[in-house]
Amino acid sequence: LADTDADVRQKNMLHGLFHRIQPELGFMQGNSDGFNEHLDTLEGRVWMQLEWRALRRAVESSGSDRAEAMADALAFRRERRRRFPGAAENERRDEIREGLASYTGVAAWASSAADARRAAAAALAGADSQPSLVGNFEAASGPGYGVLLDDLLPGWRRQVRATSDLGDLLASATNKPPT
Repeated sequence: LADTDADVRQKNMLHGLFHRIQPELGFMQGNSDGFNEHLDTLEGRVWMQLEWRALRRAVESSGSDRAEAMADALAFRRERRRRFPGAAENERRDEIREGLASYTGVAAWASSAADARRAAAAALAGADSQPSLVGNFEAASGPGYGVLLDDLLPGWRRQVRATSDLGDLLASATNKPPT
């Protein structure tokens, strides 16, 4: 089922409320976006979309299918960051600042883990239609990584820091060598 206008408003309000307490949690490293212009190049956009498609597959599946999809998402992420020096730090910073807020909107709104997974999958599915991924990518990545971490690494939210990388947290939860 598609989100109703009320669902969208609730998630947006919860996202905004997280921003209100973010400085107290130590998750603000400046208010400016990272330099993620690489995401609007053809190559950057393709690698991001591959990561999102694999993340969505992971969110919507279980067992070995899920593990394979997570490995794929992490491999696409690693390759994009290898091709664009400096991308890892800039993307990481924006995922912590905006991605955690987007995840919080989804997680606090959801009445079940299935609802959270459905909302994260919807965010990932609609993200690639954005005209620009710069300043927008984390609205899909944050919920995608967050709901997977909820399932695989209980207590991850207490471990996350301003210097954390959501992909690294997921990789540590899978204990699987990179593909």
